[in-house]
This record gives sequence, C-alpha cells and structure tokens, in this order.
Amino acid sequence: MRFVFKLRSVFSQSLLNPCVWIYWFILFLVFNTFGFYVLFFIFAFVSFFNFIPYFLIKKVESRYPAMDTKRINSFFHILVLGGGHTPDSSSVWDQQLNKSSLRRVLEGVRLFKMNQNSNLIMSGKSLKLGHPSQAEIQAYFAETIGVSSRSIISISEPENTEQEAFFYKSRINQGHIPIVIVTKALHLPRASFIFSSNGFKTYCAPASYAYKEYSPTLFWFLFPDFRLILVFGEYIKEFVGYYFLSVLLYIKVKDLGLSKN
Repeated sequence: MRFVFKLRSVFSQSLLNPCVWIYWFILFLVFNTFGFYVLFFIFAFVSFFNFIPYFLIKKVESRYPAMDTKRINSFFHILVLGGGHTPDSSSVWDQQLNKSSLRRVLEGVRLFKMNQNSNLIMSGKSLKLGHPSQAEIQAYFAETIGVSSRSIISISEPENTEQEAFFYKSRINQGHIPIVIVTKALHLPRASFIFSSNGFKTYCAPASYAYKEYSPTLFWFLFPDFRLILVFGEYIKEFVGYYFLSVLLYIKVKDLGLSKN
C-alpha cells in the first residue's frame, strides 16, 4: 500500500504537472537542434533554478533562528511589517491577509504573549480608497485572537520598508526603545539594516522560512521547481536592495566626513 501511495505521488508531481510538460517539450526542441548538448542544458537548468537558489536562500534564512522575547529585559516594541493583503470587504480579516502577512501577525502575537512588557506595532498602507489599511487589518485580526487594542499601535502610511522606518521613527519611537522586527526570514537582512541605520537596537523575528517549504529531491534532476524560481526572484531583490542601501549609506557617511573636515 505504501508503494501505491508513493507511486501516486510520483504520478501527480510529474505527469499531472503542466510545468513538467513545458520543460520536457523545451528539452525535446533543444535535443532536435543540438543533440546531446541537451545534457548540459539539463545540468545547467536544474542547477541554476533548483539547487543553487535553494542553498543560497537557505544560507541567508538559516542565520535567523526563532525569536524568544524573554531575553529582552526592557520594554520593547514588536514591529510587524506589512506583507500584503486583498481589500475585500466581504471577507473576514484573516482571509484578507495574504500568506506572508498572516504568518507575520501570528508570529507577532506569539511573541507578544510570551512577554507582554511590550507594544505590538502594525504597519502598512491601504490598497483601496475607503478600505482599512494593511496595519488596521493586521490589528483587527490580532484583536480577534486575544490581543488587547490598548497594546496595539497602527501606522497606516508606509508602503515599503524604508517608509516604515521613517514613519515609525517620526511618529512613535525616536530610537530609545528596542524593537523586534517581524517579517519573513528572507527580508530580515535588509529590514534590520534599514532600522539599524536609523539608530534602532533591533532583534530579528522570522515569521516564515522559504527554504523549509522546499527540499532537494530526485525530481529536481528531472524538471525545475518553478515555485522556487519565483522565491529566487525575491532573493535577488533582497540581495541587490541590501547592497544598494549599503553603498548609499557608505556614500552618505563619507560625504559627512568630508564636510566636517
């Protein structure tokens, strides 16, 4: 019986997957044109779109273990960064949050309940005129699972991480309160860099790990995992964004040094 279930799994992942048909159709065209050079094509394809993305993403995300707020003795803020939502008034709050946002709110609430010597800060703008903002939707959902509204602060203006740092600093915290940044693990290097460069003492709280949703298998030698390719696009965005901000900060510091001299 176990063999039957295993066979069914293989069948559903290969023959019933349209991406597999597309991939092998491309291989067929390559073989007809270049012959056995198709073997090099297969090796390159599964390397650049399966194994290399997986290990690069894992290397980044593995740096961030699950957060334990009990090691923070002072009053602190738990800052849940916006992760996207669908402005649909016919849906309840948790159904309007996308997968990333839902995990962030749940992680923020988990950390808050571990140590309630804190405030829960929700961030994100509205995507539709007259509809609650990302921050407000996250706050409403947090209230439905047991967090008092008195402990939640919403920032409804930001539409990206740089703006989240700006509005948070100008409206709520000038830098004297430590913050726990809650976002997906892949975003933490850039997010923590942005807040740290604004003068905050930061702690990193990963809400989700992309690499844990994938694992190298023999199927990766047969066809690429197209879902992982999309995550790899996020990795490249975060990688380029982090070093771009690093260069800007370096130039800014250098200019300040020259102006003082």
